[in-house]
Amino acid sequence: MMTLPSATENTEIESLAGTNLHDCYQCGKCSAGCPMAESMDVLPNRLIRLLQLGQTGDIEIVTSPVLVAELADVLNRSHLTPLIAAQGMSAMALVTQYQLFTQSV
Repeated sequence: MMTLPSATENTEIESLAGTNLHDCYQCGKCSAGCPMAESMDVLPNRLIRLLQLGQTGDIEIVTSPVLVAELADVLNRSHLTPLIAAQGMSAMALVTQYQLFTQSV
């Protein structure tokens, strides 16, 4: 398990995501479309809101092999491939970065 970063570390998350966390207006589409939502304690839109508010002290993310496999599956979907490529990355590179990041925390 890893603990989410503090609000002062959000710039690293924003850099990896290629977006500003404060651009999220909490529409809930990420949670509604997330294939992992039913097994999550904190839904994606709630997680983003907590990051926006800097209230991340008690939240942990499970870094199980199942989660990593799901992440790889989602990132390899055709509609995400051009977005990832535009950032100069590949889906597997992002999964590898995620694994390295979670191991270092």
